[in-house]
Amino acid sequence: MSSPLLLLIFAIASLSVALVFKWWYTLLSRLPYPPGPKPSLIAGNSADVTTTLPWLKYTEWAKQYGDLVHLRIYNEHVVILNSVEDAIAMLDKRSRIYSDRPAMTMVDLMGWDFNSGLIRYGDKWRRHRRLYQQNFNKATVRLTQEPTQTVKVHECLNRLLVAPDDFIAHVRTQVIPLNSNPLRSMHI
Repeated sequence: MSSPLLLLIFAIASLSVALVFKWWYTLLSRLPYPPGPKPSLIAGNSADVTTTLPWLKYTEWAKQYGDLVHLRIYNEHVVILNSVEDAIAMLDKRSRIYSDRPAMTMVDLMGWDFNSGLIRYGDKWRRHRRLYQQNFNKATVRLTQEPTQTVKVHECLNRLLVAPDDFIAHVRTQVIPLNSNPLRSMHI
């Protein structure tokens, strides 16, 4: 047999084994999903989802499949909630189950796991959220930051009265103290 023929046979056999394994794995590990439109083999329902006015399509599917609609877009499973009651039940009352971000390996590899916007849901996330709630709520901001902001705005207005032609420079020097003051008690 020639080398290209062997290569073709090997490729077909490998693809067949991979497809059988994928079918077997999904059959064993698949939990039942809500009803939804039938996905294609590779792209799933990506062709069915519109980018313009998608809620009209979701409403159409809700009439056809019910308030919970399942889509598979490539390898991602998406559940669309079409009623307020379901949204409250799943996202508010059972938020511990459904509130999380996807695992991002690069965040850990780059050492960015300290970033509050990238932390996965858990104890560390709750500690960060508590700190933000304590330090950036309306009452705390009014007590700790508003007096400094008022002083800095008055200083900027006085500088504008003296030299109105340097407007851009005044605004630039104004933005730095207002942004840095909440983060540290340094007066610029």
